[in-house]
Amino acid sequence: MTSDREPFGSIRVDEIGELRELGIRIMGSDDLSFPAEVLASWLSANPEIIQAVRANGRIAGYIVILPLADETIDQVVRGQLRPRKIPPDAILPFAPGERSLYVAEMLIDQGLAQRSMGAAVLVRQCMRFFGEKRRLGFHPGGLWCIGFSPTGIEFARRLGCREVHVEGVSCSEWVVMKLSPGDASPLFRGPDRQPPGEAAQE
Repeated sequence: MTSDREPFGSIRVDEIGELRELGIRIMGSDDLSFPAEVLASWLSANPEIIQAVRANGRIAGYIVILPLADETIDQVVRGQLRPRKIPPDAILPFAPGERSLYVAEMLIDQGLAQRSMGAAVLVRQCMRFFGEKRRLGFHPGGLWCIGFSPTGIEFARRLGCREVHVEGVSCSEWVVMKLSPGDASPLFRGPDRQPPGEAAQE
């Protein structure tokens, strides 16, 4: 767990309300934000799946990354399983070994995060988070995103994802994007530490 003074770290269960307020404000609808009970159940399965950037003690952005079996991710990208219906027991730990990852949500309030360079700091801190996990033996086996908006697609590209075609899937409402272990992305190979002067600010 992290304190509110730390600029980046895992979301606590008692912060879900603030996180949802940010999501609703940015997406403009309560229906588009994950229900509080879903987020709480996911956190009970893995307390590190929601990483947030904080500015001035407030949540300025966050990313929800779920380690899942390949079969579960396949159901999601094919539209056979709605992300909010992913059961808690499908979420795996960031334990030693290889796991595929699914980015369920990634949002940033550019106004609150302006001093921290907005989305750039969230992406960079994700790389730092996984750098720490790699040192403990965890290895991402691939990272999947579904882009529903130009902003979401741009976030996915910042993570190193590129658009892919999934056989049998044809939909104009979303774009499936993937980052494979062989792709040239620092998410899988570093940086393990941030360069001097690039730490997120409160």
